[in-house]
Amino acid sequence: MTKGITILRAAKVPVTISGEWRVCSAHCRVWRGVASSVEPIVCALIVQVGPRTEWVISQSPKNSNLKVYLDLSNYLCGPNLRVSISIGLSECVCGTIAGPDYFPCIPEHEQVETGTLALVSHIVGQPSVSICALFLAERDVKYGRKGIWHPRPNVMEGIAPSLARVLTYGRSGSFSEEAPEDSFG
Repeated sequence: MTKGITILRAAKVPVTISGEWRVCSAHCRVWRGVASSVEPIVCALIVQVGPRTEWVISQSPKNSNLKVYLDLSNYLCGPNLRVSISIGLSECVCGTIAGPDYFPCIPEHEQVETGTLALVSHIVGQPSVSICALFLAERDVKYGRKGIWHPRPNVMEGIAPSLARVLTYGRSGSFSEEAPEDSFG
């Protein structure tokens, strides 16, 4: 997945991502924020970990704000830090980074637009992790079983096949660059 991909038929609504880093302990750092909009939004969280792409979609919106967390914490008392990201009650555990002093760059205030894949952060580590978010206005989605949302058919026209799979199959999944149909959950 590459930032800047745009869904041409999606509504264009401004979304503001804002937040800040908090140090909880020597082995725990959390970036807490909110993605807010003037109308209800949903989000597909798309995380590239080396050659693999993990994805998860948010739950149905209760309002126009989605909580955003990036958690870098010690995992099982090892020397590396675990990377965990969530937007709107969707979570993806991504990998590890070395170094207790590392803080990935996340702007304190960033304006993005629904329908456009936005880079939230790039984390240098082993492997490197790119975190992207695709926000959609609630009016561009429909709900299926168990409240899982999918873009409306008219919005899906012209979407790249790899992104269409992410937005069509289940709540979460993963695929590698070599085989984009690997796993959908």
